Amino acid sequence: MNLTWIDEVPIDWFEFKHTISAHPFCNECDLYGEKQWELEEEYPAIMIDAPWAAFPHKPRWIWICLACWNGDEQ
Repeated sequence: MNLTWIDEVPIDWFEFKHTISAHPFCNECDLYGEKQWELEEEYPAIMIDAPWAAFPHKPRWIWICLACWNGDEQ
C-alpha cells in the first residue's frame, strides 16, 4: 500500500508545510485560485484545523498561505 502525506496527518491540530500545488488554494485570500494563477512560483501554505463555529468539536482542515498565517499584508 502506498501512503501519501494525508495518511500521515495527525488527528489533533497541526501545521503541515507544503506547497499549494498539492491542494487547493489559501482559504483566506485565494479561495478560487486567482492569486495562484497570476504567480510564476507557488506560494507556501500550511494546513490547519479550523472548525466551523457551529461545530467546534468537528475537524475542518483548511489551507492558509504563510502570508495570511503570519498576518502579512497581501
